[in-house]
Amino acid sequence: MTREDLIALARRHAEAERNGDMAATLATLEPDPVYELEPVGRAFRGVDTARRYYEHFFGTFRGLVESSERRAEWITEEGFGLENVIHLRLPDGTRERHAVIGILVFGKTALAGERVWGSERLLRLMMGPAFDASVPVGPRTERDVLAYFATPGPLTDLGVHAARARDLPDALPDLCRVVQGLVMHPFLAHLYGVAPDAIRLDELEIRGVAAMLDRVQALDPRPLDEPRAPGRRFVGNCRHFAVLLCAFLRARGLPARARCGFGAYFQPGRFEDHWVCEVWDEARGAWRLVDAQLDGPQRAAFRIGFDPLDVPRTEFLVAGDAWQRCRGGEDPERFGILDLRGLWFVRGNLVRDLAALARRELLPWDGWGLMATRHDSDAAELALLDRVAALTQAEDDRHAERLRLQDAEPGLRVPRLVVSFNLGGATVDLGPGVAN
Repeated sequence: MTREDLIALARRHAEAERNGDMAATLATLEPDPVYELEPVGRAFRGVDTARRYYEHFFGTFRGLVESSERRAEWITEEGFGLENVIHLRLPDGTRERHAVIGILVFGKTALAGERVWGSERLLRLMMGPAFDASVPVGPRTERDVLAYFATPGPLTDLGVHAARARDLPDALPDLCRVVQGLVMHPFLAHLYGVAPDAIRLDELEIRGVAAMLDRVQALDPRPLDEPRAPGRRFVGNCRHFAVLLCAFLRARGLPARARCGFGAYFQPGRFEDHWVCEVWDEARGAWRLVDAQLDGPQRAAFRIGFDPLDVPRTEFLVAGDAWQRCRGGEDPERFGILDLRGLWFVRGNLVRDLAALARRELLPWDGWGLMATRHDSDAAELALLDRVAALTQAEDDRHAERLRLQDAEPGLRVPRLVVSFNLGGATVDLGPGVAN
């Protein structure tokens, strides 16, 4: 086919999609089309999966679309590009606005498939079973990796709060102050004059940032940058502080990721279970650790001598570092929280940190796979965990390998049903869109 023929075919494909014509849409594709989903780093291929995509697209997704706007259209040597804004009305009546870019890729005899850029939320809604059938391919360049971490995952998608969050200050110190004005750690309520019987412990089980902000607004509907009285703040732990900051940064298109590990600054001689946010520093060309939890009262109470916006890696150990130290002879009983300590605890945080790097930032007490029990790891499991520890600390050119391992290993993959050790081992359904 000539280039002009392929351009005409791409236009027919776009027209067939608009008209809901399944046969005409599929007729524009080569026999083995590939659909790349960015920046989530997944793909599916084959005409059967493409058919499942379009069956869902025409039969379900189009019914959610209230309106759409064509923003741009362009042609390159590689394909035919379209940028659209889609306005959805969901079955529960909520409305969402999504931007999406699609590039219909030119093949030799027809269209070779499509590259689609959109939030994971949109891609799941739009592609349904085809998204579920997709497999990780991973970011291929540093720019891809940064784009991956600049895009919300299922738990950092702000939903209806996205526009409100984008109105917040841009500077990192200001965003940390916003987070500190919205969240209070229950272990540290005494620093703020909040009595134990006034702490709403049920909020600790809330996982998604959108649901966190639902509760924040229910408690106090003022703008998010107005600090709440301590007793009216969301009751959350270190993970909630880290993930909320991560979500605010991703809403701005800034690369950020939550990290699970251990802090050396809470109890002398011990490494306490902790989460922080890792933020891309463009000037350095490197990631740096930010502890959004450490406000003035906490810095005074724990005698913090470093800048919480640039936590030294000797003060916070990502779980892989802690695992390697324990495997190298360091006492595992130094790692944990309260009376929960040992290599089994470090193993749990290692699995959680890998899941967080796959943008699945579960709670500190959620258990699945290799951390469902306190068993001793056998030789094969130790070897697997040694590999995880190395990958979670590797340069980002191995990020695709991280995602493939996390998705492929049953003991690492996040299932839909997890147990909450905070609720005595009760089973929790994470709902659609969170599990691998």
